[in-house]
Amino acid sequence: MIWNALQLALREIRRNLMRSFLTILGIVIGVSAVITMVTLGNGATRAVSDQIASLGSNLLIVRPGQMLGPGRDSAGAPRFKVADADAIRSQVSGLAAAVPAANKAVTLVAMARNWYPASPAPPPTGSPPASGSSPPAASSTPPKSAPAPPCA
Repeated sequence: MIWNALQLALREIRRNLMRSFLTILGIVIGVSAVITMVTLGNGATRAVSDQIASLGSNLLIVRPGQMLGPGRDSAGAPRFKVADADAIRSQVSGLAAAVPAANKAVTLVAMARNWYPASPAPPPTGSPPASGSSPPAASSTPPKSAPAPPCA
């Protein structure tokens, strides 16, 4: 009985060669796609785990509010105060240190242009000085009228 079923299956495969070939091709492509996606997912998981591990197992950063994505910040949330750091230091057991920190992104406006001091691209020749130094003194010649670089 099994022998008859096997002969019938082989006969049907021979009669429909194109259909059989396309079926095998679809199975191979599907299995390859699944293996590729699982491998990519595992690699991404490992990369994120390695980045988190590089921070150290004893570092925790606390920010006010909720980050909503690129270009958005927690402007609506109240800022932390030094008293908040003191409260964390006194109320969390096993804590080595609680260090408050502040940062702010700024735009330097000089010579009718906007510059981002933390920008990875170097400013063009004749541009204002880097952050931390003062802008050039006003001269008697008016600045060249050039469009300002786009703000990010």
